[in-house]
Amino acid sequence: MKRTALTSKTPLARTGGPQRRARLSPKRATPRRRPADIIANPHYLAWLREQPCGVGVIFRDRAGECGGPIDPEHKREGVGMGQKASDMDAWACCRVHHDQRHDGRGVFATMTRAELRTFIRMQIAMFLTAYTAHLATLPRNPAPSDEVGLTTAVR
Repeated sequence: MKRTALTSKTPLARTGGPQRRARLSPKRATPRRRPADIIANPHYLAWLREQPCGVGVIFRDRAGECGGPIDPEHKREGVGMGQKASDMDAWACCRVHHDQRHDGRGVFATMTRAELRTFIRMQIAMFLTAYTAHLATLPRNPAPSDEVGLTTAVR
């Protein structure tokens, strides 16, 4: 059988390619975090680096040896790829326990996801309470006042 090239009797309309309908994403249960919602607090992170490892404080002997410098560990819940967690969602964790948490080893090996989430939230609450107490001990500087006696706002 002899083969010939396919030809169309009526020319096809030229388009930019196949026409596709844009897919609409379903309504999100929680709204996306805007950059304004992210709190940057370098003073809190510096204070965290001076604290003991939170895993060693809670689990004591079961946690094993703490090692390495203290890293402020951020909670990764509710944060997508390419988004940074708020600094106020950080807690103090040594490098050894940080690696164990990500790998699911050590004291974290037997934790369920819900227990790990509860543990991290408890750590954040514990460190925020301690940080608030720390801020209360710092001396307060009085605001400078102008000639009229009103305090001026810092811009």
